[in-house]
Amino acid sequence: MRTALGEGLAALVEDTDDRAASPGPQLTAGLWQAGRRRRRRANLRSLVAAGLAVAALAFVVWPGIIGPPPVAEAVPAAAPVARTYPSVVAQPHLPPSALEAHRPMAAGYLAAQTLFVVDDGGQSWELPDATGFRYQAALSPDGARITDGWALHDLVDGRSRSLGGTSGLPEETVRYAAGWSPDSARFLVLTNTRTDTAPDAVGGLDIAVGTADGALTALPTVPTPDASGVSGTGRVAWLDDSRVLLVIPAAPRPEDATRGGALEAYTWTVGGRDWQPAGTLRLPVGASLPVAGALATSATADGRVALTVEFDGQRDPSSASGFQPLTWVLPSSVGAEAQPRAAAAPSNLTVDGLTWRGADLVVSRGGTTEVAGSGQVLSEAVNGSGRPITWRDGAFEGEPYLNSLAVWRDRLFVWTVLLGSLVLIAVGIRVLRPHAARAGLLGERYASPFPIEARWIWS
Repeated sequence: MRTALGEGLAALVEDTDDRAASPGPQLTAGLWQAGRRRRRRANLRSLVAAGLAVAALAFVVWPGIIGPPPVAEAVPAAAPVARTYPSVVAQPHLPPSALEAHRPMAAGYLAAQTLFVVDDGGQSWELPDATGFRYQAALSPDGARITDGWALHDLVDGRSRSLGGTSGLPEETVRYAAGWSPDSARFLVLTNTRTDTAPDAVGGLDIAVGTADGALTALPTVPTPDASGVSGTGRVAWLDDSRVLLVIPAAPRPEDATRGGALEAYTWTVGGRDWQPAGTLRLPVGASLPVAGALATSATADGRVALTVEFDGQRDPSSASGFQPLTWVLPSSVGAEAQPRAAAAPSNLTVDGLTWRGADLVVSRGGTTEVAGSGQVLSEAVNGSGRPITWRDGAFEGEPYLNSLAVWRDRLFVWTVLLGSLVLIAVGIRVLRPHAARAGLLGERYASPFPIEARWIWS
């Protein structure tokens, strides 16, 4: 049975003078076959487009759901193991849980209030939420544990321990981790009892030492400059397995305007009762410790100290505003002073992390980790959120590793989401178009579902 279109085509052929009436049915059949082929090709193109969208979505999203491939079997201790570090930290789209990794990590960073760790290949792993506000995190030198001051996360065992209370510390309002001892046995936690100041303000600063079982023990009271109204910050770092370095602003003096301020250094030995003076660290003119941010501090057993100072251009017009990492060598005697050495140029970007590669200071700032002296880029994040703030010990002794799949997965994520959205919109229009036509929302003169007539809005 022929349709109205077929009848019309047959009549048109019959009325044509230069053609016989007999070819009409063959011509009609040919036209229908051509139309059928066009429809098949259109459907094939739709299927190919949908298949590409699904494949791209699977490439981007599915690895984040199922996680990276299982870890290879441990290499025997006698065999040399080449160390590596990620040259690129990819954006963590649907990251797996870090407690399921069961292996040491190379770095850690905070993105907003989410704590991530990064393995040697640049894959990011997410840690559980904290019970309080996170200011800083510290990865152990062996890469096996990380703490934010509220909890201790064991990345090898896959367990989290809440850090308990301390004897001698008041009820704190904020906490942040300050670093690990070189043997990965102890870590420092700074607490503050004030609610109207920065978490590291002198006067509200208390320090505790934590161990692998989650227990915290209060350290002796922090020395305070012999002056009222002194504002500033304190910094702490491990010198070796048993000594802690504390740096606090010295009481201001009239000559500081032309000579620069100073920092008083103290040391504490595990088991000791008091902080011992360790000399003075001189500051450049116009520089001071930031009241908030730039909390990273690093020290070595031979007395090298690295921290970040802030230059205030309004207070000292001769100096540029910004943050700058500086280094000192601790004085050999109590009354001696150590002069600062600029490790990198000032920048408006806050210094996120400080570590060492041999004698060179490594600075993480704005998602880029580079050697301070030469400017050699060691690792960088593909976006502004993945900013490493803490690295394992000796992280940059090996060769860099580039996880190409993770980088391409990050690059294609936005395009995949866009393509998937367009496919869903097209499918929705295809399904809803007949209903819209029956409701009078689409005019018959439009060969495409776009645009939708708007007369129904005010009718």
